[in-house]
Amino acid sequence: LAEDGQCSLLYTGDFKLGPSATAAPAELPHAEILVIESTYGDPAYRLPPRAEAIEQLCHLAARILKRGQVPVLEAYALGKAQEVTRILADAGFAVLQHPAAYQITQVYEAFGVAVGCGGCSAGLPAPGAVWVVPPRVGRQLGGGQVRIAVTGWAVDPRVRRRLGTDFAVPLSDHADYDDLVEAVRRVRPRKVYCTHGPACFVERLRHEGFDAEPLGPVSR
Repeated sequence: LAEDGQCSLLYTGDFKLGPSATAAPAELPHAEILVIESTYGDPAYRLPPRAEAIEQLCHLAARILKRGQVPVLEAYALGKAQEVTRILADAGFAVLQHPAAYQITQVYEAFGVAVGCGGCSAGLPAPGAVWVVPPRVGRQLGGGQVRIAVTGWAVDPRVRRRLGTDFAVPLSDHADYDDLVEAVRRVRPRKVYCTHGPACFVERLRHEGFDAEPLGPVSR
């Protein structure tokens, strides 16, 4: 939130309104101008309940481990990797991270955010632990592992094929369509600029009476 005494501007960056295992809930104060990250600004992207996605993730990990294979969870090194690790650790899984994620996890831990990571592994670990890696690292591996993409894009059943993973779980760090609309309503801006999202979200906001426009190119 930036204010100069005459005008206020709120820039969201990536955010979500729902709970997180490793981050505080997003606070959305009133601002006259709102710049909102709107990646999932298409009504097709309504995420399932968080508990349902977590149950799916834990069930997959347990099933893969029972077969003597390694679940390789592909999650962004900053944010998603730490949350996924905390979720799995709380569920009783042993979790290792790729160095790219582990380096950031150490910063979390230094600031008092418990992540629950059991250590760092630069290569595929022995069966018995879940390995959390940045997206596409799994493509560089040999056999013995099962890749799971953890992403909000997983609400589209075609995404697993596009990403080349064995499974995809719809757990996201981004607000989905309904929460994006709710966020704008909470901020009550007189002007909205939408970034990283589709044109249809801008149209939805205009339909609700907001003065909205895209900030840069939009997807169709």
